[in-house]
Amino acid sequence: MRSRRRSRSSPITRPARRTRHHHAPKEWIDKFKGKFDLGWDKQREMTLAKQKEMGIVPPTLVTSELSEGIAAWRFLDDDQRKCSPL
Repeated sequence: MRSRRRSRSSPITRPARRTRHHHAPKEWIDKFKGKFDLGWDKQREMTLAKQKEMGIVPPTLVTSELSEGIAAWRFLDDDQRKCSPL
């Protein structure tokens, strides 16, 4: 019968370590700067159009409504757009 004991390298038995911050490196920030300035509404439309073009999703698929508490991009002021988590 096989033992159910986990190996020492298992993430479950490994001691907790300090984690690094999960920030993108400056090179990536610079590379993508301005690419998403149109906002999440437009990005969703563009992503869906590309997926339809590639045949990933049916051509009749439409985007879902924004979740409650998420404002349409056009209703955000400049400060809110800068601090947007998306």
